[in-house]
Amino acid sequence: MSNLLPRVMKRDVRREYHVRVATVAGFVVAVAVGSQSLLLLPSYLLVNSKLHAAEDKLSAQNASMGDAYGQVVSDIERANKIVTELSKTEHGAAVTTVLEAIMEEAGNNVRINGVVIRKPDSETQNVELRGVAATRDELASFVDRLKQNTLITSAEVPFSDLAQARDAGFTASLVIKTTTP
Repeated sequence: MSNLLPRVMKRDVRREYHVRVATVAGFVVAVAVGSQSLLLLPSYLLVNSKLHAAEDKLSAQNASMGDAYGQVVSDIERANKIVTELSKTEHGAAVTTVLEAIMEEAGNNVRINGVVIRKPDSETQNVELRGVAATRDELASFVDRLKQNTLITSAEVPFSDLAQARDAGFTASLVIKTTTP
């Protein structure tokens, strides 16, 4: 089959053909992009709303963590003040040393339930011990051992605490040296 069209017209037909193919391809791409955008819109809206919800939750948690952090910092500062007050004995035995000595003297038959340490005077510090001794003799022996300890100036237990023969509850008053021997 022979083509009877002149060359210029052939070129114009080919150009028109390519323009139509490109136009149709462009239209198909535009329709595909438009339809995908339309189909992805609900997913985008869902992800966007979840993102905002997560950001709100995160900011609320950060605010509560900030409050908790502030509380922890204030607790630490308060604990540091207490430690500073307890360690203000100028060349004296540390409070922990005195407590260790008391617990060592207590042994197995004397149970210490409470210790109250009063603010030190110039040379002495008052300590009140509360506890239970297995027997009256164990309590008396405990008090004697405390009196012999070099850290303790005096140790006294009221006579009424020595009245019970077994499970003798006691409150002992100790005076501790704030200067080392």
